[in-house]
Amino acid sequence: MSIKAIPICPPTVCLRPEAKLMEALKLMLEKQINHVPLCDGSGSFAGVVSTNAVLRALIPASARAEGGLSDLRFAGDAERMLTSRLHDLERLTVGEFATKDVPLLDEDCPLLEAALLLTNSTAPLPVVGADGKLRGMLSRRALLAYLAQQAGL
Repeated sequence: MSIKAIPICPPTVCLRPEAKLMEALKLMLEKQINHVPLCDGSGSFAGVVSTNAVLRALIPASARAEGGLSDLRFAGDAERMLTSRLHDLERLTVGEFATKDVPLLDEDCPLLEAALLLTNSTAPLPVVGADGKLRGMLSRRALLAYLAQQAGL
């Protein structure tokens, strides 16, 4: 059985890489989602942008770097710094923040392979057709819901 049988989240939300990062953030907040896929002009998958990427960009580089600061309590709540950094991100595009090295699931991907790839990912995975066009995003929740239904649970 392949993932074709699973109702995937269709790409109702897809941005072009040139879209502004704040457009993506507003979209994620409005739709209460954590990931937005990116598609080029032909509809092919071009990456995914996440709320985690935006939040990570707000944290000082000294804390993001490997072996960097692990405790930022000394800075207090730093609300002004965080909101200021958020304004700094307004000029950037989603393409600059996108994760592009995401495993792609083709429509004929076996369920077990999809399950393995999802366990190694922090985000839903893009499902692409033979034509390379994005068909939707497969989440862990959608896969588990499908399996639970098949198991009669």
